[in-house]
Amino acid sequence: MAISKSNPSIMFATSSAQVFKSTDAGLTWPNVTSGLPSRTITSVSVYPSDPDQVFLTFSGFGTSKVYKSSNGGSTWVSISGNLPDTPINDIFIYPNNPGNPNTFFVATDIGIF
Repeated sequence: MAISKSNPSIMFATSSAQVFKSTDAGLTWPNVTSGLPSRTITSVSVYPSDPDQVFLTFSGFGTSKVYKSSNGGSTWVSISGNLPDTPINDIFIYPNNPGNPNTFFVATDIGIF
């Protein structure tokens, strides 16, 4: 589960291979899984200053492991790049990097990238 720091009414929760989003502090939870692989989600994170930027990591092999939504979960795109084909366990958003505010670290079964 991830709660937006800039808007605590916005929350994301995962269950197996599904993602749910609440915009009303947890009263309702529409499914926003469309377009994602059918793999177990290992983490969900919301960019600290922008609740529309959401990141997911996945376990398994043979498919992209890191996805980003820039519109609060309406659509998802792979940002896996050239990561090795290994399960991704978590993502850390590093928003205060003065040279590049889009710095992220992922924890995999074989190291941190």
